[in-house]
Amino acid sequence: LFTDDCYDEIAKNWNKQSVVKALCIHVAHDCNLRCKYCFANHGAYQSPKGMMNADIACKALDEYANKYHKIKEVKFFGGEPLMNTTTIEAVCKHTYSLYAEGVLKKLPRFKVITNGTILNDKVLELIDKYGLNIVFSIDGPPEVHNMARVFVNGEATFNVIRNNFNELKKRTLGAQPCSIEVTYSNAH
Repeated sequence: LFTDDCYDEIAKNWNKQSVVKALCIHVAHDCNLRCKYCFANHGAYQSPKGMMNADIACKALDEYANKYHKIKEVKFFGGEPLMNTTTIEAVCKHTYSLYAEGVLKKLPRFKVITNGTILNDKVLELIDKYGLNIVFSIDGPPEVHNMARVFVNGEATFNVIRNNFNELKKRTLGAQPCSIEVTYSNAH
């Protein structure tokens, strides 16, 4: 919370900050869902649909790593970020390189904010290799969730997400998903 009393001091010292709490990289400007309330144009945010290429994502990481040397968390966001595991993997690998070179003083945590509909061998490999923390986004019980969160073809998503949630929990011995985000609405 910024007040008139402290804002000038914070702004004056902003460039002296040595830690980025979270670097959010929007790796997927597309989504495999067509949620009824989506404000993000199904992940595109009023820009062309597509996937961020690995070079651009790694350059963004370089910008912050070279300036701050400490990034607590790298978040992968979208649309649906797990539609772009190639770029996620490249950023994770590049982060490890920056740490090995001493550019980053500590390895950040990696976090993926996902709709929970994609859980495949590649995603599981990235979780194992880089310790990705998975955050599932869900809207509550099936009757509420399925009112708004549907696949492109209009099919409900709750059962797919529940099955992936349970599979991930089983595969990681309860360590994943690390959290759940819920959109609460008057439908509840």
